Amino acid sequence: LLRRPGVAVAPGRALADVGEGGGAVRVGGGVGALGATRLGATRCGALRRTKDGKLWVDGCAKRYIASAGDPVVGVVAERFGENLAVDIGAAARATLPALAFENATRRNRPNLKVGDLVLARVVAAGGDVDPELSCVDANGVAGGYGPLKGGIAFRTSTAVARALLRKKSPPPVLTALAEVVAYDMAAGLNGSVWVDAPAGISETLFVARAIETLVGEADQDTVAQKIQDLAIKFKVSTARR
Repeated sequence: LLRRPGVAVAPGRALADVGEGGGAVRVGGGVGALGATRLGATRCGALRRTKDGKLWVDGCAKRYIASAGDPVVGVVAERFGENLAVDIGAAARATLPALAFENATRRNRPNLKVGDLVLARVVAAGGDVDPELSCVDANGVAGGYGPLKGGIAFRTSTAVARALLRKKSPPPVLTALAEVVAYDMAAGLNGSVWVDAPAGISETLFVARAIETLVGEADQDTVAQKIQDLAIKFKVSTARR
């Protein structure tokens, strides 16, 4: 790496060598080719890197820039032929082939309608080609991808979405919520989050508001108290389930 993770970078700033001896680097959003042997920033933000070598720029842009491998929550905007056009908050709508679901055939596939929500994976992006999505993982199985039924969706930042997707040390609010109400959540790196509580709409709205307002709170006691306050506001029982 030519820059330390965490530093602010601007478009055109060199980030890493990928030529001979430069080491393997997995590319995420906000990173592109800079000449033949270097990677550079394509947007403003903070440089991030995972332990397995993925490099990306965590920006605050209002419009999502699709990157291969990103999970996204999108809205079906149009059906055309054998494909679906999905709004993922990017400059162009993404294409989701109707057969890009686990075990899908021409006679047996999800009947998605305009306005339906879907959790998908970006499989191609960049250049002059519209992003392409799939609802199967790299092994060809659903792995959690697919239609999202019921619930509500709300917008947040890419940084918050990444925090919600962390498997290790997730935000305390997620654990605290799970102790008082059953819920499902799907987060996309396009800044769209979907939640659903089987108990009803009040519980669903309660979960959404708790995540929106407490995702950045690290103190567990503070999170627990504020969840209790929100539960009173939304008339939700917080008895352990």
